[in-house]
Amino acid sequence: MACLYGDTPPLFGSRVVRTEEELKGLDAVVLGVPWEGTITWGGWSGCELGPKLMREVSQRLTGLLPEYGLDVWRHIELGDFGDCAVTSQDVRATFADVERRVGAILAAGAIPIILGGDHSVPIPVVQALARHHSGKRIGVIQYDAHYDNKESHDGERLARNTPMRRIAETPGVRPDRIVQIGIRGPRNFPWGPAFARESGATVFTTLDIRKRGIEAVTQEAINIAHDGTDLVYVTVDSDIMDMAFNPGGPPDPGGVSSLEMLISLFQVGQAGQVGGLDVVEIYPPRDHANFSAHVMDWALLYFLGGLAKGRIEGNTLKE
Repeated sequence: MACLYGDTPPLFGSRVVRTEEELKGLDAVVLGVPWEGTITWGGWSGCELGPKLMREVSQRLTGLLPEYGLDVWRHIELGDFGDCAVTSQDVRATFADVERRVGAILAAGAIPIILGGDHSVPIPVVQALARHHSGKRIGVIQYDAHYDNKESHDGERLARNTPMRRIAETPGVRPDRIVQIGIRGPRNFPWGPAFARESGATVFTTLDIRKRGIEAVTQEAINIAHDGTDLVYVTVDSDIMDMAFNPGGPPDPGGVSSLEMLISLFQVGQAGQVGGLDVVEIYPPRDHANFSAHVMDWALLYFLGGLAKGRIEGNTLKE
């Protein structure tokens, strides 16, 4: 099966991957995780429909990035491995399949590109990454309005507001090489900055971005996440962007622009040594003109464009 929804095309019209054998030879592989678990605010968001919508709207896009003089698909061979098996109301069974599918992508030598789903999704992805790269050290770059490092939510340790704590606890991840970009606003709670300080994470707020510029902040984030590590994982919550650019995401004002998002992700991809990336928290029922899905597809293209540029320059992940 190409994906959970049988009439849904592969992302960017990429190669459909039906078996683990077909993963071989690909540079990056898309995996959908249509999961919404614990509701932490405002009721059901519909984010489990995100992978389907992102695939659908991606069909309008080519790989050409004129401002960088680059055609992504001349340098990156992309496949779409469909969606993982989601077991309703059973986060552990669902995450077990995510780990298995991501492990297969990594074993084939490709970079997993994950479409969420809520922000709990990177927990099993990073666990699979750490298992595959056992003995290696992992840094993390998080794009988000919120710290998302709560111990648990109503007793659930795998909720969408806990991933950065679970990731910090994952063997192989260096908590002091976790960088959080775009933190802002009153939907944060005191435990957020407290755990960030305790664990040694570096935080760049949107005010830091306004004062210093997105390229300078991104470069420092890259320097920190790569310092003393072997690879870096990237997680992108749509609410890093201002709600004006993200109508189908959480309603958080004061964020970065879509252009800043594209510039930053290209820069991170170009630096190389990226072990995987996810994009999460897109809400199709609220995304009436599909704007958020389009923006996040663009964000993925710019990251892959940066990855292509980095490979041309020799910035590749060393196995």
